[in-house]
Amino acid sequence: MRVTLADLVGQGKVAAVIDLQFGDTGKGKLTEMLSERFDVVARATGGNNAGHTIVHNGNEIVLHSVPCSIVHDSEGKVSIIGNGCVISPDDFVDEINALRNAGYSTDNLFVSTKANVIMPYHIARDRAHNASQKNKGIGSTGRGIGPCYADKVARRGVRVEDFLDRDALYARVAKAVRFYPDVYGDVGERKAREIAFDIVEKTERSREVLARYAAETIEKVHEFLRRGKKVLIEGAQGLLLDVEFGTYPYVTSSSPSVNGAASGVGLPARAIDFVLGVVKFPYQTRVGGGPMPTELGGARSREWCANPENNCERELREFGVEFERGPRGQVIYDRFHERINELKNSEDEFEQGVGIRLAGSEYGATTGRPRRVGWTDALAVRYAAMLNSPDAIVLTKTDVLAFAREFRVGYAYATPTERAIQRFDPSPRFLESARPIYKTYEGFERIDLLGNGEQELPDSLKLAVKELSDFVRTPIVAISVGKERDKVVCLRECRGK
Repeated sequence: MRVTLADLVGQGKVAAVIDLQFGDTGKGKLTEMLSERFDVVARATGGNNAGHTIVHNGNEIVLHSVPCSIVHDSEGKVSIIGNGCVISPDDFVDEINALRNAGYSTDNLFVSTKANVIMPYHIARDRAHNASQKNKGIGSTGRGIGPCYADKVARRGVRVEDFLDRDALYARVAKAVRFYPDVYGDVGERKAREIAFDIVEKTERSREVLARYAAETIEKVHEFLRRGKKVLIEGAQGLLLDVEFGTYPYVTSSSPSVNGAASGVGLPARAIDFVLGVVKFPYQTRVGGGPMPTELGGARSREWCANPENNCERELREFGVEFERGPRGQVIYDRFHERINELKNSEDEFEQGVGIRLAGSEYGATTGRPRRVGWTDALAVRYAAMLNSPDAIVLTKTDVLAFAREFRVGYAYATPTERAIQRFDPSPRFLESARPIYKTYEGFERIDLLGNGEQELPDSLKLAVKELSDFVRTPIVAISVGKERDKVVCLRECRGK
């Protein structure tokens, strides 16, 4: 009997899609694909710093705040932005308008009244203090996410329910701006009121739109479950960026773990009965600052990716890859261009990273920044799996390494005090001194999807997948090898008997 990935994950009432790395693993595609087995899809954490790319009816769509299930809104699919999220009102309005202009309805979208709202002073502080990667800076997206979550914890945040009440909004903002001398200077009560009045005046349009979607989503989620509906939680970022368990302080400001996913929609963790872990393999990426021991090119790569002038077009020009412009001005090129394959096989690790980045189109969906590239770190994946206890794992972007002569997976570290250890410590102090010890596998050409089964995988890839599964102690049930939803190779555990 043929069992699809959606069948497997859809067996329970509540499932969660969780990234086991640094984000950007292709969760959006999987969430959209799996949503066919669920009635409700909810975003639990993060804000418009996330960028989930999906292909629907041949169109590539990038979503930042709205769940990927929104493309099925006209079919009655419910999409929720949960209480654990933060929301940028202006960007939310722009995203809604873009969806509607593209022909998608948003009639079944709800935004939690308990979600916090990103205000102009959050963005100003974030851009001034956190966006740069210089001097070991975090390299945030500059969208105000961190300062917004900081205000939430400090109990001076603005919730959606406050934002929609003009008087409440004015009072909350007048209090908050006095904590932003780096943005407004040292202001007294009168000046704070003037600033608050000006901010509130500029929210009329976004408050009107947001009011159409605001709802008590915590109660809605529980009511859906009481009625026998099935809920899928869409994770954001990745476990290694978790504020509690990640490479602190080089982390996001929320918890992308399974526990954060549950609380971010108002559920207890025990309510989630299927966790799907997502792992980019056999390479991984990271955006912004922070350690990544397997990074190809080391310090040179970090500096290159931190330079705001570097993007996809510049890399194509710099390394001699032909490209053209699409109707919307987008850069179009052959991801398996001969020159890109040459770079993947270069003796220079930095050039290898560039080749993989170009083959995988690894540029931030939110910022356009080049993502730092390294080999998959199995120790980090095992650590993330330990904390999330996934029932199964899907590997993504595996096709990117096609035509590489070899690929590697990190299975140990050498440190100043130990020659070979198999322990992951998220501390930057530890990771910056760790040197990866790899297992090398023979490369492969394009993956044949005709049989849509494990027998179509190259032998070296089969071995690498089995060894990663054994090491992480979790079944790997499928491999995604392209943006389109049908480009998924289901392995034995996913196919049934």
